[in-house]
Amino acid sequence: MFFNVGPEYRITPIYNAGVSSLSKEANYTNIDLQNSGMALNIGAAYFLTHNLSIGFNNSFRHDIVTTGHGPNNTMSSTDRGLLIGYHFRANYMFEVFGKGSLIISLGYSLLNRNSEFSVHEPLYDMNGQETGVQTYLADYKFGSNSVSLGYGIGKSKLMIGLYIAGNSVYFNERTTFMIPFLTYSYEFGKL
Repeated sequence: MFFNVGPEYRITPIYNAGVSSLSKEANYTNIDLQNSGMALNIGAAYFLTHNLSIGFNNSFRHDIVTTGHGPNNTMSSTDRGLLIGYHFRANYMFEVFGKGSLIISLGYSLLNRNSEFSVHEPLYDMNGQETGVQTYLADYKFGSNSVSLGYGIGKSKLMIGLYIAGNSVYFNERTTFMIPFLTYSYEFGKL
């Protein structure tokens, strides 16, 4: 078992959806800001064969959960929090150039865990008078496939890849949602 740590930079998400397909929850955040930026990955990998490994990483990001804007022009302060990701993957390495390895990785990630927030929406009667407030919990967590390609030499690995989700809480209809990423990892120990 090998342990690794390193930064990950998530580039602005790619999606093809119009404003009309955004979910109600998407009004409370900035989709691009919430899903891009730096993360710290800490993980472990276990080699099944000389070239094939399975692994698990946790990612930690202090990022935006909700913005100060909501539906009906409601305003509040921007809320930031520690967003957590769980990443399961399989890596296959091809030795190249005598020293390093070309790495292909496939996996599944659970993203934006710990993104829960409460929504308070006014209720109105038939005359448009406010009669109360409806409160409920929402979140931005979703699952995605991941694919990446990289190069490793010694204890260091540099990977470029995509998180690819076919469904997320940001949209009312099925929309492909991709987050490109660049990650570096350093193997700091083994068991």
